[in-house]
Amino acid sequence: MSDKATPTDLTASKPSDQPTPALVAEVIEREEGGVGGVRIRIQDLGLAAAAVVGGVTVGASYVASQATQSPVGIAGAGAVAGFMSLSAFYMGNTKDVDKAIRKAVKKEGHVEVHAIEEGSLLVGVKFLSMTGYWLLRKLNERLHQGTDRTCLQLLLEDELQRIGWTGPIQVGLEGWWFADEQGQEEEEEEEEAVGTEQEEERWEWTGMMEKQSVAPSVTTEGDSGLSEDASSIAAMSISSDGEVEEGPLKWWRAWLQKHKDLPTAQRHIKAYRSLEKGANILTSSSYADLEGLKALVQGFMQREMVPPSFISKILHGQSYLNLNKAQLEQLLTSQLQDDPTDSTCLLLTALQLPDGDSRVQTLQQVVDAILQHGPGDWLYQHLHNIYCYLGIAIWDAIPHLKSRMISKLSGSDLPTAVAKALSAMASSLMYKQDHLNTVYFTAALSKEVSETEAIRQLEHYLRLAPECDTYVPDAHYRLATLYRRQQDKQKNVPASVGLPFDNIR
Repeated sequence: MSDKATPTDLTASKPSDQPTPALVAEVIEREEGGVGGVRIRIQDLGLAAAAVVGGVTVGASYVASQATQSPVGIAGAGAVAGFMSLSAFYMGNTKDVDKAIRKAVKKEGHVEVHAIEEGSLLVGVKFLSMTGYWLLRKLNERLHQGTDRTCLQLLLEDELQRIGWTGPIQVGLEGWWFADEQGQEEEEEEEEAVGTEQEEERWEWTGMMEKQSVAPSVTTEGDSGLSEDASSIAAMSISSDGEVEEGPLKWWRAWLQKHKDLPTAQRHIKAYRSLEKGANILTSSSYADLEGLKALVQGFMQREMVPPSFISKILHGQSYLNLNKAQLEQLLTSQLQDDPTDSTCLLLTALQLPDGDSRVQTLQQVVDAILQHGPGDWLYQHLHNIYCYLGIAIWDAIPHLKSRMISKLSGSDLPTAVAKALSAMASSLMYKQDHLNTVYFTAALSKEVSETEAIRQLEHYLRLAPECDTYVPDAHYRLATLYRRQQDKQKNVPASVGLPFDNIR
């Protein structure tokens, strides 16, 4: 499989406001339900080699940042290579191959195989949730540097070999599409909480990925699905038990050890150790030692951009830190009564508040307290992150998340909200100009000012961010959608693809 393309590679000779057709995700027939989909093309290596010899043009699906071969090119390569041996195998074992592919690809409630094109091994996949999109993106990442092999490829090879296929295969993703907004207004009432649900879904997906192993050596034989059983947590520590310290988040850190060379994994491991340290200090001191609060906040600052619902789960969930909620709140309240400008207590309080005006006001109090204290406040070094939290909180507090339709806002509400949120993001960048989360969320907010500016900002983020960064999949998704909208504008086609920027996380 080809190395992933980068925004710089693909757009070097194009103006940023002119979408390139090769970068626009190919639109395929929409299936009922779901949030989007993709096609998986499975080939034997003989056909892939013929495609290269035949000079097949390689395009790139920007949303996945994956170089994939075009359907036209594949057909031409087929003529060069002759009849595909993998295709012949499929024709002779159709039911078994169908079953094997579905077993490898389907993820209950998230990813569904809706069609397998006869004779071509072109698999139509539908995402039942954004978790499904993120999950397939994760499965299609290279296992490690120096190889083009992916977990998805290994899963498919494993299932096909079980039914008699003996050769290597090549797997590519193409034709990404995302559901449009047309005809969905009647569902708005049911989707009032969609922003929170999608954010919780992201973290549930993260937990699912961290409880399964992508390496064949630690997967259950024949099981290519996601294990959500609690016993799978222990299985994740097979290769790391000897080097991972004990702690309530050990299962999380054990999984990350396999990716310890990646900067995002390194940061997360450090964050979870800080959180565990804070929990240990608090419980061993009967919730009296303020250093425990500082360690908790330090962990969240290292982890970055954790939504309120998941912060509560990390603090109080039985599978997480399992802190006593009443005792923790009592310590925070008592300390704030003694010192209303205690930035540590103010921030830990703010991070747990749900989206709304109270969260915005408390985060603003945190900023004011830190600026009042100056560089002597230990949180001064984290002002960029706190300002980013504030910008998101301002945006999430406005009424559009209840209506789900930005157009329902009054003419003055939206510009005011955008201006305030972007002002907070600008303050963040003053303290750290390459802060990845701020760059990404600035791009998301910029869409309300200029789609061209949003494209430029997203491309800037993708140039800065390592592939493992949390928001890379979302950035590709949003960028592909923006390219599609600009292409429609050039063709004078009414916008048919909605942008999910009302919930920017």
